[in-house]
Amino acid sequence: MKKNKIIVSQSNKLIEASYKMNLAEKRLVCLLASKIHRDDKDFQEYEISISALTDFVGISGHHIYDQTKQLTKKLMTRVLTLPIGSNGIVQVSFLSSAKYIDGTGVVKLCFDPHMRPFLLQLKGQFTNYFLKHIANLRSVYSIRIYELLKSYQRFGRKKFTIEFLRTAFQISPDQYTRYNDFKKRILISSQKELRDHTDIYFEFEEIKEGRKVKAILFLIHPNFNKEPDESVSLPAGKQTPEGVLGDKLRLAGYTANPDRIIGRDGIELVEASLEIALREMRSAGKAIHNPGGFIAKKLEDKAGLAFLLEKKQAREKADREEQAKQDAALVKTLQTTFEKEKNRKLEELVKNYTKDQKKAFKTWVDKNFPSNEFVKPFRENGEPKHTYLKSYFIDVVIPEYNDFTEWAWKKKGITLRESPTGYRIVEEQRQLF
Repeated sequence: MKKNKIIVSQSNKLIEASYKMNLAEKRLVCLLASKIHRDDKDFQEYEISISALTDFVGISGHHIYDQTKQLTKKLMTRVLTLPIGSNGIVQVSFLSSAKYIDGTGVVKLCFDPHMRPFLLQLKGQFTNYFLKHIANLRSVYSIRIYELLKSYQRFGRKKFTIEFLRTAFQISPDQYTRYNDFKKRILISSQKELRDHTDIYFEFEEIKEGRKVKAILFLIHPNFNKEPDESVSLPAGKQTPEGVLGDKLRLAGYTANPDRIIGRDGIELVEASLEIALREMRSAGKAIHNPGGFIAKKLEDKAGLAFLLEKKQAREKADREEQAKQDAALVKTLQTTFEKEKNRKLEELVKNYTKDQKKAFKTWVDKNFPSNEFVKPFRENGEPKHTYLKSYFIDVVIPEYNDFTEWAWKKKGITLRESPTGYRIVEEQRQLF
């Protein structure tokens, strides 16, 4: 299953909602959310192949079909609590239905209708990420923390109380009762997984009241070990290219208004300067203490100009090489056609060789190759050799096949010029194509 460009979009309210599920269930919810199209106005029955589902959520062994049914059945019993309005909540299950038809190898899943405001036609406070970034996370807590931090990535930091995290993850009162256990099993484990597998990583500070840790301050950093296009997530929905680039700048850490710099330099130069900045930031790592300021300096200096020039030169070189390949292929086709036509006409002329042509052939040889030692090979017993009959036909009867370039111009309208490396199409002629 290709997850590289598949995006998961969720309302931030859903990300911060209180619910409990295991890793397979959480992965299935993320996979199903990735099936939603940005323009969908209502939920559909989203079809997922059993093989793709089991591969993504990690089901293996015997009775895979039955295990999948148990997974969706269990997920339908999971209840999450979501806010409605300013003073209400709604308790809903994630799935409203799971449809299996024997022999098809697929399952059709549908979200509960009450989930519409949190997954469909999203505007305002919502978060997107690439499905691939959670594919290798081995803990449901790692996925939950990734989603939480992703929703606050643009701020670079976010404080959550221990109570909030326990409630959101629905950790039972008798589980991880000691903070050190909570820290080891959830915080440290998630920290390593996010750094190893996602586009962000975090450091954290413990906020205490007296000797007790009451909250965690997460310091959120782009993971510059990833490629530049993997270190940002773009909003769903229809956007202008300027809007998309603005979001890239903000998520990379640029805090100024991107409209000014985009309006001044244009999309291509700003994108190039941002790419230069991200590349250098990945190399420098923690030596860059102010990513936003570093990016702003690169944008002001128009750091992408040299990159664009190099890119343009590389593109022009590639275009020339591609054009040369196309020209060579065309010339080869023309030569093949030329030879076939010439040989076919010569065969017809030789086959239908007349008495008058025999006289004309002898006259042609006598005129062009008078009898002497130098031209002796053209004759046998004083008579012209028939092996040179084709030369006569090309010179006198079908002279258009005497010169390949002349034939190409007259018959095909293509001007060729001979060079030490072969024939090439002249520039003026190429512009006509």
